[in-house]
Amino acid sequence: MPQSLPPIAVYRRIAIGLLVTVGVVFVAVLYITLVHAEVTVTLKKQTFPLTHRFQVTAGATGHPANTGNAPTTIPGNITVVDRSSSRDVASTTLQYTEGKATGSVRITNRYSRAQPLIPTTRLLSKEGVLFRTTAHVLVPAGGSVDVSVEADQPGQLGDIGPSTFIIPGLWAGIQDKITGSSGKPMSGGKRPVVSLNDENRKEIEKQVGEQERIAVEREHTGTPSEGNIRIAVVGSVHSTPTVVNEKTVRLNISTRVVVIEFNPAPLEEPLRSAVGKALPSTVVFGGVDASRPFDYTLESLTGNTKSAQLSVRAYAWGVVSPDQLPLSKEQLLGRSAADVKQIAQTFEEIESVQVKLSPFWLRSIPKRADRVELKVVSPTE
Repeated sequence: MPQSLPPIAVYRRIAIGLLVTVGVVFVAVLYITLVHAEVTVTLKKQTFPLTHRFQVTAGATGHPANTGNAPTTIPGNITVVDRSSSRDVASTTLQYTEGKATGSVRITNRYSRAQPLIPTTRLLSKEGVLFRTTAHVLVPAGGSVDVSVEADQPGQLGDIGPSTFIIPGLWAGIQDKITGSSGKPMSGGKRPVVSLNDENRKEIEKQVGEQERIAVEREHTGTPSEGNIRIAVVGSVHSTPTVVNEKTVRLNISTRVVVIEFNPAPLEEPLRSAVGKALPSTVVFGGVDASRPFDYTLESLTGNTKSAQLSVRAYAWGVVSPDQLPLSKEQLLGRSAADVKQIAQTFEEIESVQVKLSPFWLRSIPKRADRVELKVVSPTE
């Protein structure tokens, strides 16, 4: 008896099973083929200072190489400009000391004979304060002379206003005929002592010095010789305080600005040599940071102003060496893009991280390292 064939439903189930198996295999192959993560790490630019001492000498010839600790010598021109200015500073910390008040008294002679007065002649004010003359004078008959005076005793008592005076040393009969008067107050009995904060004073000197440097730089507007540069640097700043009144101190400031013209080409080689000392072994040199201008400082100036020693400060930039990168593929596997960026923020050598996942529905980095591409990008200058 012939066998009966399986029902059609059985074949249908077999067909569906094959299709599902093929679909799963297809999806698996598609996943393996398409699933991919690209992580781009942009390295952070790190700057490092470079310094070098050199000397500009008027009349020097050639560019001797920098050997040992001897500075590179460059021929150039040096001009010294001395400028004076003043700055009034509010003062609330004045102290006082006693001195002898001083001023001027006009002696008027209404007597018939000239009257000589020797130094230290006593003059008694209407307030009862005794002063003494400081010079020899001859007061003509019918005339007047001005004489400088100072209080007999130190102290604020001598700080009187305009007043009249008698001369006790004269014969009583002519004391009303030879008298004195002052048109201005006496001062100096109570003398303020300047008390300035050194930090504030230095800051003011620094500000004024920079203002004077800029002013001198603007005055020297001629075009330097071909290949040369011209710099103006502050050589020195000194201030002397004087008291204007009880609330104001005037700083009289002397500033020396040195204008130097030279060709900076000889500095290129020693600055390049300084890179090796400035950059750590883990950093790859990128170049000189062009965004930061060279900064020149005057170290010393010879007495004849024919030679100036300067230091130049420049900046090199570099990035961490790729083999020293603190971020690896293994740290990223299975993580989301947000997690990767958060991890990257913990490393100062990394500027930013970009994560691209494929296909579009992928939500995290694959867990297989061969499905992850890690790109390292250095910044451009």
